[in-house]
Amino acid sequence: MDWASLIVSIFGLVVSALGVVIALIIARRQNAQSAAQGTVITDLEELARSHAEGLEDLRQQLIDADPTDDELPDAEVGAQEPTNPGPLVEKLRASGANLDWSNLVWRKKTTNPPTRGNYGWFVYSDVAGERWFVHSGRVITARRAVPQERLIAWSNQTGLRPEDIRIDYQVGTGRGSDSWYVETYGGRTWRLSKGGKGVHGVTVTELPRVID
Repeated sequence: MDWASLIVSIFGLVVSALGVVIALIIARRQNAQSAAQGTVITDLEELARSHAEGLEDLRQQLIDADPTDDELPDAEVGAQEPTNPGPLVEKLRASGANLDWSNLVWRKKTTNPPTRGNYGWFVYSDVAGERWFVHSGRVITARRAVPQERLIAWSNQTGLRPEDIRIDYQVGTGRGSDSWYVETYGGRTWRLSKGGKGVHGVTVTELPRVID
């Protein structure tokens, strides 16, 4: 799949995913408590997750297909921070990132096993706050990433590292309470939820693998 086709696929999936999320919100607001309705909501939640996963997977393919600046220092496996962070910071600001701009922490996105490449950067400024991903290629893109608090809880419970994560994505309308998901290069997926009825902190739940 070429770069242009990937963009078209992402646009189509975004439109489809938006429809699923709207249907899920409507279903959750219904007052009926029937078992049938519960099944519908569960099915819609899984469909919404599947769309979000597919969208992030296509975005990652887009990054993998973009060789821009692949030979610059940013492409080094052990790069500590971007050589030219200014445009990345501008994009993060324009995207609404709420970070301490004088105290940014950069972590290069890597593959497993590690390979040289222009895979982008994760950036955050405090332990429990926002975490973002930014990539500079043909264009500069930025998105929210799984928050640092949830990432730490996942790593502590599973013994895995952020470097083991292939993609991460959020399901829902983007509110702080909406669940995040992480998928590793090994093909395992976890839901990272926060709060709920009588629940405090982060709940880490591994999802069953789908066997084709």
